[in-house]
Amino acid sequence: MSDPCTHPVQLAGLCAVCGIDITSTVNNSLHISHSTANLTVTYDEAKRISTRSKHSLLKSSKLSLIVDLDQTVIHATVDPTVQSWLDDPSLVYPGALDDIHKFKLDDFTPLNQSCSYFVKFRPGLIDFLHELNHLYELHVYTMGTKSYAAAVCQLIDPTGSLFSERILTRDDSGSFTSKSLLRLFPTDTSMCVIIDDRADVWSDSPNLVKCNPFEFFVGIGDINAGEEEVHFDEEVGEKGGEDSDHRDHHNLSLSQQANQRPLAQRQREHRQLLSRTPDAELPRLLRILRQIHSTYYTYRNAGDDPDVAEIIPHMQRLVLRGVHLLFSAVVPLGAHIEHSPLYHLAVRYGAQVHTTYSSAITHVVAAKKGTAKVDEARREDVAHVVTPQWLIDSCNLWECRKEDSYYLDSHSRPKWPKQVQSFNDKPTTDHVDWDTADQELEDFLNEDSAEEEKGEEVKENTKKRSRKSSTPPSIDEQDLHTRTNNQSNSDTPKRHRTDNTSDDLDSLDKDTPSDNHSDSFDDFDFANQLDGVI
Repeated sequence: MSDPCTHPVQLAGLCAVCGIDITSTVNNSLHISHSTANLTVTYDEAKRISTRSKHSLLKSSKLSLIVDLDQTVIHATVDPTVQSWLDDPSLVYPGALDDIHKFKLDDFTPLNQSCSYFVKFRPGLIDFLHELNHLYELHVYTMGTKSYAAAVCQLIDPTGSLFSERILTRDDSGSFTSKSLLRLFPTDTSMCVIIDDRADVWSDSPNLVKCNPFEFFVGIGDINAGEEEVHFDEEVGEKGGEDSDHRDHHNLSLSQQANQRPLAQRQREHRQLLSRTPDAELPRLLRILRQIHSTYYTYRNAGDDPDVAEIIPHMQRLVLRGVHLLFSAVVPLGAHIEHSPLYHLAVRYGAQVHTTYSSAITHVVAAKKGTAKVDEARREDVAHVVTPQWLIDSCNLWECRKEDSYYLDSHSRPKWPKQVQSFNDKPTTDHVDWDTADQELEDFLNEDSAEEEKGEEVKENTKKRSRKSSTPPSIDEQDLHTRTNNQSNSDTPKRHRTDNTSDDLDSLDKDTPSDNHSDSFDDFDFANQLDGVI
């Protein structure tokens, strides 16, 4: 009996070196290619490739950024009504047609070979990507087809200087409903950041920075949103009937959109056609992505081995740091508060949740007026009484929002409010002794966790930190300002301290298992509001 094949690369179930059929052998084969779905390698080979890729990124001081297309950086439609606007721009408001591009796909569908795609770039897209190209190696990961992704990327990146051939589509991944970092980085995701308008398709990956969906063509949505999982046939790596069924359904949906012309219907009904809302999402994302990159390399240059999956959750916990929440008429009577999506949202972004009113409360998040908790907050006149939308928007935008637009009513503004400063706020720093601050920062980064190592050189003290160590803080002006003014930073984890990500849950009031004294629940459509945020 011959020994099993040990060559590192397989193609369509055959060894790429000796040609032996290895489909029936036990083999931990992994995908590593963007565009070759049938190409797999052994774990050891994937590890070798990953190590080489990581060294390349470190040499250029970059991270990897996975970019979704639809409703993240573009919005697309096949409604031919857009062509009539291009022919007569007076039909829509001035400037609406800027950055709208058109293309056709030869392999679109037999049902409608003449179908055209109309693509609107998110404002500031090209500058956004070129700025990030200095900090990140850019990859595209889309639910669209290979031909669709190629056409869109040709519009965005005609020279190939941004994405090159790093484009992964549903034709390559085999899934219409989910995405996985392991498809691109099967052995190490510590340097990977994702931007996408949907968190559900990533199973709430800690590497994800979720953005607000870009909806320019009102009512169109994501033309490549999938509804069911597609699997590869295990025999030869080809896609089975389920894939072709879904492809036919998807093409039929696009054909129906092209034929039914929903935008024309809205036009006849004098309804809104194109979004007029100013979109500043990409500058916001750019700020966050810069901070992630800066934090990663601050630790890396200090001798650590940081992980993006720890950095991002820590940055999220800074958003509502110092906020003490009390929910009112949000959790149904007798329901466990920890089962509430709003509870999980608040905890993830750093707020402490209470079940009874106390002097510590900074915000009462209420769905209706007249509850006992709302009335008590108004008597004390210290806490902000805001709607749930304040919490949702603060988390969605990664900034503690000003309460002015979210008060429950005109009586909800407190006379003596407790001030909570977001990590995004820019403090006044004129009074800061920067020499002292720099020394404090250096001491902080070189802090020693082992008493027996005391007295050694700082460089020798620096250790590679464990994957299970706590998440690092973002090193920014706010942290310097805070430490310089001798404020408490006990919630800022140290480099060598070991803890669990559940620390935030443990820090809640001990009486939070259930909110049996909750005010009566008023119907509130949290499902739509929270979709994709958590």
